[in-house]
Parts: sequence; structure tokens; C-alpha cells
Amino acid sequence: MLPVELLERILLYAVTTNQGVVNTRRVHQLALVSKTWRILVLRHPGFWTSITVSIYTSYQSHKQLDLLEDRLKRSRSLLLDVVWEISSDCEQLIPDIVSRFASYGGFVRWRTLVTRDWPSLTLDDIAELGPLHNLTELTLKTQISQRFFDHILCTATQLRKLDVNGGGRDLSLQYSQLFPRITHFTGPLHPPNWHAQKFHNLRHLEVTHPTDGLTPDVLEGLHSLILRGTCVVDRAGRNAPNLRELTLEGYARRAIQVIRAPNLECITLRSVYELSHIMQGLKDILGNSPRLRRLCLRTPVELGDLRSLRGHVGDNIEEVSICMDLRSSATYGDIASAFVERFPWSRNPAEDGDGEVLFPRLKSLEIFAAYSGAISDIYCGLAKRLLQGRVGTQLEFVSCRVDGERVFIASKRDL
Repeated sequence: MLPVELLERILLYAVTTNQGVVNTRRVHQLALVSKTWRILVLRHPGFWTSITVSIYTSYQSHKQLDLLEDRLKRSRSLLLDVVWEISSDCEQLIPDIVSRFASYGGFVRWRTLVTRDWPSLTLDDIAELGPLHNLTELTLKTQISQRFFDHILCTATQLRKLDVNGGGRDLSLQYSQLFPRITHFTGPLHPPNWHAQKFHNLRHLEVTHPTDGLTPDVLEGLHSLILRGTCVVDRAGRNAPNLRELTLEGYARRAIQVIRAPNLECITLRSVYELSHIMQGLKDILGNSPRLRRLCLRTPVELGDLRSLRGHVGDNIEEVSICMDLRSSATYGDIASAFVERFPWSRNPAEDGDGEVLFPRLKSLEIFAAYSGAISDIYCGLAKRLLQGRVGTQLEFVSCRVDGERVFIASKRDL
């Protein structure tokens, strides 16, 4: 049997998301596995740092308040990840909620805060809980009062990640005062509030609404950039010398045509339904990114689009994620054959002409089903066939996802 400390570390890793937040549902599932695991989960404070204050009806109030106090007690003195969801019908419960948080450390224990569906008044009276000295991430979906914003501005000195997605233009303008201290921002940006000194710490930007243009001040220091919808990049700011990751979602033709990132390591396309419109810009980026290692096409692609990339893709790409629709083939054999033959890195000379592979250093390939209801066995067979020498000799792993869920992963060592 594993030592208790090692088992605790393994289980904590299993329930922690990529964002570093404990998934409460997974914790409950672990507690059902065995008596030993249940005792471990109940005793270790690390499993109880996610606190959701979610009260929408009055009849839920007593149960929710009891659960809140129980989790605060179990988490002891560890920092908390708080989700705040209280309807206007339950504002009378705020004093009770405040009292329970005050009994277990107050605001100073809050590490992340996510607000959803609340009226702005629900936080006005809880500034008495103390400063937000340990708050590092803040997600706001609606406007909050000036009083609570001032409290954040004055006390949340460690704030580094700010997400105002869904709050609209006014919310972005209000929180522009926080830009000098943050490194990650999600939401709309607007030129009237842009000044070079505000963005010297910004490294990760996700623009989620139409914006008037990304200027050189913004692009210069970025390491990762996500553009959604009708984002426009100022032509004067086309150079992004430090950019490592670029993601484009939706209609981003004008954006991709003007971004130049010589140190780019990963490019991702999602929901770009008219891929042909940005193909030239994509070729330019691929051709001018000698350090590119990962190519993720999370949007349905056609054989012609892939073929047109020949001559523009560097030789250093090691990881590829691709989405294709193969519904035209009816049987397992037909689909497997069509899949291999339709890929431009096939070693079939009749298919590729020169017999060269598109990604000679490819090590990992991820296949996405471009439609719902795909048969997992088909994709398992495709993965095995690809690993059996029909593509680049360095290919080591192939995984398949159907409807977003990974259904199969194959390794050359297992064949």
C-alpha cells in the first residue's frame, strides 16, 4: 500500500484542474471509492479549498449555509477559490454568509473570485471582511459597485489575472485601472484607455469582443494571444517579437494577415469556418515561424487546404491536432483507407507526388471527429494504422477525440 503522504499527493493531483482549482465533483467521487480514501479526503484540507456560494432560492438557504461552514472548517487556513452566485431574492442571507467567512479568516484567504448572476449590491456590505491581499485571479461577469471596486483596487495588490468576459465595454473601461498590475487579461480592449505604461506587465491576452485594434504597446510583451470574433490588429502593431502561442477563433481574417511572430511555437485555429479566407495569412505565419512546434487545427479542414500548406510548413513541427470529416466513407476499411490516403503526409507516391511527408519530425498526432456520433472503433483503427509506418517514422503517439472526449490513445511502443 502506498504511504499516506504519497497517496494524498496523487489524489490531490487527480482532482486539481489545469487552472489549479480543486474540482469538487471529483473529490466526492474519490470519497466513494473506499473507506480509506474517504477518511483521507475528509481529513486533508487541500480537498476543500473550492468554495461555491450558490443560493438562488430561499428554501436552499439553510442547507447551503451549513455546507459553506463545513467546507470553511475543513479547509482550515488554506487559501480559497470562491465562486459567488446569489440571486436578488436571497440578499437577506448576505449577513449570515459574511459571518461565516469572518469566522474563518475573511477575505484574506481568498485566492480566486468568480462572480456570476448577482446584483451589484450583494458585495457592498462585506468589505468589512478585510483586505484581499492574497487575491490573484478575479472573474467578473456583471458590473459591481464602485465601493467594492475601490476595495479591490486598494487591497488586491497580488492580482495578476483579470477576466471581464461578458461584462461588455463599460466593465472593461471600469477595470482598466487594474491593467498595470495584471499579467493575464480576458475581455474587450478599447483604445481610449490604452497607454504604454499600462501594459508593461501584460503577457497573456484573450480578446473576447470586437475591438478597435491591437497596438504595438499591447503586442510587444505578449507571450500568448487569443483573438475571437471580429478582432482587428492595428497594422502599425503587426510585430509580436515575444509571442509564443497564437489562437484564432471565429472570423479572424484581418487579424491573422497582419500578425508577425518570429518566435511563435504554437498556433491554434478554432471555429474558423471559412478557412480559405485566412489561408494566405496562415501560410505567411507558418513560413516566418521557424520555431513552430505545435499546429492545432480545431476546425474542419479539407484535403485541398492541407495540400496548400506544402512548402510553407517548417520541418520542426512535432505535435499536430487536426479535425476532419470522413462521413463519406461507409465501412471501417473505406474510412481507414480514405483517412491515410487523404492526408498529405502519406508515403503513397501516387498521392503525394514526391512521396515526402508534410511533417517529417511529427511525434504526436491528435485526431478530432468533425461531427457527432462518430464510431470510436473506427478512430482506434485509424490510429493504429497511422503508427504502423504509413506516416513519418518519428511518430510515437496518436490520440482520438470524439465529441470532445478522448476515446483512444495509441503508442508505437504498444504495437
